[in-house]
Amino acid sequence: MRLMSVEVPRGRSDYVLQAARNHSASNVSLHSTESLEGPREMAWLCLNNQQVERFIDEVQQEIPDVRVTLIPRGVIALQPPISGAPDEVAEPRIVD
Repeated sequence: MRLMSVEVPRGRSDYVLQAARNHSASNVSLHSTESLEGPREMAWLCLNNQQVERFIDEVQQEIPDVRVTLIPRGVIALQPPISGAPDEVAEPRIVD
């Protein structure tokens, strides 16, 4: 999964949230923010790696001045019940 932020002009976040639903995003949150260009809205969401490109293309077609930031590492998005997390999840180890 990829964690990403999607920043759009204030009032355009409804489209981002609908696209997030269409692409089965998880752990979605929306925040009002200010940028150098004025008021904006920022959504944080987790998407399956295979959905990222399609999601960005869909949002960019509707909102050309969208700003997307991808976190360069994969994430595991947990949703209740947390006890359903895969057994393979482990603490990271530093390997010399």
